[in-house]
Amino acid sequence: MEENEFASTLDKKIQLLANQRQEKMDNLLNGNWHAGIVEKSLQSALGQLEKSDPAELSQLLVSLIEQVPDLIRNIWTSGIDDVKVLESEIGRWKEMQQYYSDHLKSQEVIKLKKNVEEDKNKVEYSSAAIEKARETLKSEIASGNIEEPSKMKSIRRQTGTHPGPTLSDYRSIKRDLEVEQTTAEDDSAR
Repeated sequence: MEENEFASTLDKKIQLLANQRQEKMDNLLNGNWHAGIVEKSLQSALGQLEKSDPAELSQLLVSLIEQVPDLIRNIWTSGIDDVKVLESEIGRWKEMQQYYSDHLKSQEVIKLKKNVEEDKNKVEYSSAAIEKARETLKSEIASGNIEEPSKMKSIRRQTGTHPGPTLSDYRSIKRDLEVEQTTAEDDSAR
């Protein structure tokens, strides 16, 4: 299941529970709904009274009338309890949704940190590699193993061999070497 599907499933479940809760609340606030339940209960009780002995009928009717307030109270408490259960269930699903959202955010942060760290390592590696190559080139130029590049040398170069440093790189390093040599001579003269 993909991330969006799971989030969508959570949203649907919360919406379904919210709709059920709203339906229960509408029923609790609807007098006709209460009247319908009381009517069904009384119809059922009257059906049982018809089967009873006529001598006991008055006692049974009094008992039935006495039970009506408890019936109404039970309808209300049962409905309110159902609403509370649905609210608790909605709360649990919302909590799960929040945990999932936090999880996705933390995964995103970890991913971004990893990307930043990889980019940082690439920059450090590439700058260190460039500096190392420059130092190697500097020592080769200082020892005279590498000569100044020219157009003719690059034309005569064998296929597949490395072209060597560019003219600007060679001259930049050569200038740095001359500055270092001049500085070293000035320091020794003092």
